[in-house]
Amino acid sequence: MCLASVCVRFVPRYFEKDIQSGVPTLTQAGKAALEEELKYEDDADENKEAVEGGRRGDGDGSVPS
Repeated sequence: MCLASVCVRFVPRYFEKDIQSGVPTLTQAGKAALEEELKYEDDADENKEAVEGGRRGDGDGSVPS
């Protein structure tokens, strides 16, 4: 895209430029970003379980008094 003598070119970072197959293919940067997101998701799930477990008291579903 060019505006007033300034051209901007889109360069994909996480997916390969070739779209002929119709199937998106991750680049190395894309794979690394996905692994990082999954790691944070796993950490969030563990933290959520710890917080919910703490609210239940001894694990029998009762609320500590």
